[in-house]
Amino acid sequence: MKGKTLKLTGGLVALIASASISYVFAQTATSVSMKSNPTLPPYIPVATGKPGLGRMIAQQADALTAIPSASQVLDDIMDEVNSGKVPIEIYPTGYISNLVAMGDQPIRSAMTLSVSDYALKPGDKANMKWLDATFTMGSPTSEAERDSDETQYTPIISYGFYIGNYEVTQNEYRQVMGSNPSWFQSANGYTDDPNRPIENVTYAQAAAYCSALTLASLANGSIPSGWVYRLPTEAEWEYSCRAGSKANIFDLEGAQVNQSPGSDFEFTAPALMTWNNTWYYDVRVHNTSDNVNSGGNLAIWSAGGFPYIGIDNGANHSMSHPIETWSGSGTIYNGGTAAGTDYLLVVGSAGGQNGNITMGDGDYLRINTGDPGSFSFGNTIRGGMANFDDHYEYDAGIGTINVTTPIIPALDITVAVGSYNENGFGLYDMHGNVSEWCQDWYGAYPNGTVVDPQGPTSGSLRVVRGGSWADHGVSLRSAARLGVNPGTASSHVGFRIVLAPSTPEWKIAVATQPSIKTYGVPPTKTKDGLVLITHGWTKYFPDQSWIDTMSSSISTSLANAGINDWQVYGYYWEPNSSTASADGALINAAQEGISLGNSIVNQGWTKVHLIAHSAGAEVIEVATEVIKGRAPSTIVQCTFLDPYVGTDYAGRTTYGNGADWSDRYASSHDIDALEGIFTDVPLYSSYNVDITALDPSLGNSGLFTGLSGYAVCSVAGASHGWAHDFYENTITGNNVTSDYAGFGFPLSIEAGGWPNAPTTYPVGNVNSVKVLGTQPQSCSLLGAIAATAGISIDFTASPKAAQSTSGTITTSGGTLTLITGSPAWLSIIPTNTDPANLLSFDANFTSTGTGAAGLLSVLWDSSTIGTLDERAIGQGVAHYTLHFPVTEANSTHVLSFRLDPFTNVQSTIVITNAVLSQQGVTQPFSLSATTNRINGAIVWQLTGQAGFDYGLQASTNLVSTNWTQIAVLENTNGMVSFYDQTSTNYPTRFYRAVAPY
Repeated sequence: MKGKTLKLTGGLVALIASASISYVFAQTATSVSMKSNPTLPPYIPVATGKPGLGRMIAQQADALTAIPSASQVLDDIMDEVNSGKVPIEIYPTGYISNLVAMGDQPIRSAMTLSVSDYALKPGDKANMKWLDATFTMGSPTSEAERDSDETQYTPIISYGFYIGNYEVTQNEYRQVMGSNPSWFQSANGYTDDPNRPIENVTYAQAAAYCSALTLASLANGSIPSGWVYRLPTEAEWEYSCRAGSKANIFDLEGAQVNQSPGSDFEFTAPALMTWNNTWYYDVRVHNTSDNVNSGGNLAIWSAGGFPYIGIDNGANHSMSHPIETWSGSGTIYNGGTAAGTDYLLVVGSAGGQNGNITMGDGDYLRINTGDPGSFSFGNTIRGGMANFDDHYEYDAGIGTINVTTPIIPALDITVAVGSYNENGFGLYDMHGNVSEWCQDWYGAYPNGTVVDPQGPTSGSLRVVRGGSWADHGVSLRSAARLGVNPGTASSHVGFRIVLAPSTPEWKIAVATQPSIKTYGVPPTKTKDGLVLITHGWTKYFPDQSWIDTMSSSISTSLANAGINDWQVYGYYWEPNSSTASADGALINAAQEGISLGNSIVNQGWTKVHLIAHSAGAEVIEVATEVIKGRAPSTIVQCTFLDPYVGTDYAGRTTYGNGADWSDRYASSHDIDALEGIFTDVPLYSSYNVDITALDPSLGNSGLFTGLSGYAVCSVAGASHGWAHDFYENTITGNNVTSDYAGFGFPLSIEAGGWPNAPTTYPVGNVNSVKVLGTQPQSCSLLGAIAATAGISIDFTASPKAAQSTSGTITTSGGTLTLITGSPAWLSIIPTNTDPANLLSFDANFTSTGTGAAGLLSVLWDSSTIGTLDERAIGQGVAHYTLHFPVTEANSTHVLSFRLDPFTNVQSTIVITNAVLSQQGVTQPFSLSATTNRINGAIVWQLTGQAGFDYGLQASTNLVSTNWTQIAVLENTNGMVSFYDQTSTNYPTRFYRAVAPY
């Protein structure tokens, strides 16, 4: 099964390759005849695309070429569900597990198929596409025969939605409503075909179908509560129709060209394009495989051979507009193109150097003309491209073209849905076949940028879009609108459906009042000294039973030694530790530390030993700062066990500050923690000890590199939990050897390690870390991941999705001020033209009243990614960094800030310097099986962004959370081959690749 990208445990994950020890699930080829549809016109290829339902029925071919495998369907589902936008509840109970069990078997069993066998099922999500959008709606003034009601504006759809791949069919309508009002059926002299689109229905009948399907689907559990089937809004419809059609994509997959000086090679598009000289041109290439040599030229050429657009070859041309290329940087330049001229895509040489392009799987070349095309496939519609009256073809530069004798005779009837090519979103018949009812009343478009446009609130006509079998080509344009009496039933008009939340989930989330923030229960003082042990991030490390074990061991050790003045306490700070990201846990940990530190001071302990694992380091560091600030005579020791320092590495300079002494025990290669590179960092204010070699379960996790061969060396990796296991051993004496050298618990205050420990082991040995045992030879990994500079958020200029009617919301450029009413919140749609998965900002509570207790919640779509508690933080500007689930660019998301008061005192917060940036992998990556074998084991291949270390994990059960790290994939050049060295007797095993953030 092909790999897909999703977000999991703080890292990007390519999921999922499945295989037995010696083979990949194989698809069996069985030849099955399919009945043809005599009404289907000849197919004229105008663009690449998957076969639709009508074409699948028509063609005489192997049935399995038309039937997706279970693994292919699961790929698409995993994309949707793990994007964080689509709830798993969309799919019936057991559906996912059944697909997993089927592997690469076809969804349908092999059988002779008839038209009725292939009838679509109402509301089947496999026949719907998940979309979210911002785009330019309407038509440019240069588009011939445009109507005055097509004024361009920018709608932003703030929620994702499903839209039907096909128009609703006669069969689907009959199954839900029990009748078939269509004109095109045997009762009226036509051949029955259940896959023709439903037509001859009023607006009310179309809406009633959606309501009945919603009720039935809610009753059988196939959609979750709060979701509905309905007609598309006009904005949803046009976005779906255009399918990003301002870009023409040419598939050069697998092509390779190596040119010597003075020679040229032509990539010919599927059809030559006519270029209008008023258009703006932008050439973009996505290539994961190879380079174009310096001086190589990729261009649009006219018959005269001059490269009007191309990578600069060093000559003096007027440069403008960056070009996205596969290596280095370049520019494009415009030339004096002539309207009506045909151009070819050319790879050639320039400046006496060779041009070299290798296009691999997933690579594309895109030409962006700046203006959206009149249709999803370009600016011209001709006979055979859609089902319409092709006596009247259309060209955007000319207008209607009268054709006396069409090459493809007009059909004068509907055809089975999917009989023509899909658009860029995989949707069929958005142009022609039947016009489609939309939800909106007909009226003038608004101006500027509008979030979630719904059309006028009332009217006498409803919108119909797309054109029909009887319409001229001009009426099939993406922007063409028609107002129709909602009581009209016509053989020209049908509909397709949308599935979406009745209220956008982000709006429900931001409008729901959060609970007042609570913190872990602090200890109650019974003795003079306190030993406190706490955990780190628990979202994907939920088992923290080691705390109780360690607490018991320390209590027993002290009692056996006759030391009775120490109280031992395990401190738990869930649910604040179970955040979407480890950095989110650090923000909560700081607030936990303030609460804990104040409690310790208030109860008057005079000596304190604070022990923390992972992100819990922030809890004890902040608690130390509070203690030393309020009661400087209190003796404080901090012990950090594999501390998580944050993706900005701030912890390496702060952890241990203020303590009388601190020690750190960590592994140099913490390979099974997704944030491992952020724990392998010595601290400036602690004595640093490397305990990697002492891990009894230490194994050499194979390092595979993209440079050459397979396992070229090994990475010695200890587990993230080894640090607390090591410290536990030093308490009990179990498994302790001379290599332990007296480190760990013996150096604590309570065990009598003072005053020798602080003087013998001074803090700050970052360049000479103490190594226990014999460090195994290990390879160097690619290392740290820096964040990009990012895009600043302008609260005033960003489109506003919604805001509360209570409180005061003030924006001024990059500053947002919230003053509580009950509550105060603002939701905006920020621009993220670059990949982004980080939000950073400065915040300052500036409340003037005594007793203010505001809680700021920060939401990305419907997920709360961080909270700030005024009671803990107090006043003063501080910087915060939050991760959100999915790295995306050029996508629509809602960012919300909500301030709630929890007393009757007004709360105020000022937010500044908000920036969206990105850290880690920015591009999808995948796993795939090859035909190669090493010692009988399958050789797999990771393809993805170079310059990052990817963890390879394995599981014997897809639904299990028990994934084991088995290798490190050092992706130096975009591709890594590897095999499972640990797999010996598993009947089936699943693999996934993981990259931090």
